[in-house]
Amino acid sequence: IIKQLLIIHYGVWYAKLKSSFLLGATFSPLAIIIEKFTDWYIVNQVTIFFFVGAVLLDWIFGIWKHLKMKTFSWKLNGIGLLVKIGMVIGGSYLAEALPHFLGENILSSSTITVLRLSIFMYPAGSCWMNMSVISNGAFPPAGWIERIQSFNENLNINDLRNGKPSETN
Repeated sequence: IIKQLLIIHYGVWYAKLKSSFLLGATFSPLAIIIEKFTDWYIVNQVTIFFFVGAVLLDWIFGIWKHLKMKTFSWKLNGIGLLVKIGMVIGGSYLAEALPHFLGENILSSSTITVLRLSIFMYPAGSCWMNMSVISNGAFPPAGWIERIQSFNENLNINDLRNGKPSETN
């Protein structure tokens, strides 16, 4: 790379042209990938913020819960954190791929919304469960815990909205 850059700076015109082509052909695929990732990040930065925040809060409240219960282990804590991060990243990647296969339509939009919600609810639901243990069931309210459990069982968004059991059971 350095040799090609030096040729571009000091070489004759045809060597400069060849070096420019070699560097461009080498790095343009990487630049395209970085550009696509950057575009995706900018569009989804709020979602990413909430996913990361949910994982961090779940981790913090999970430590607190296990300290309270005297079951804390650094090894299990690290494994749990890595598993949760891996599931959120893997689930997000797979969910974001769906519009590519389903096309941009109402089906793919609603499917990705439900998938994003389920990905968020994985660490967020765990965090609320940890909070319930820490507060001895005082917070969050038992009704909210029931809604989370119902949503986790059947993926019906209405269970989170109004707490009524889904009619598809």
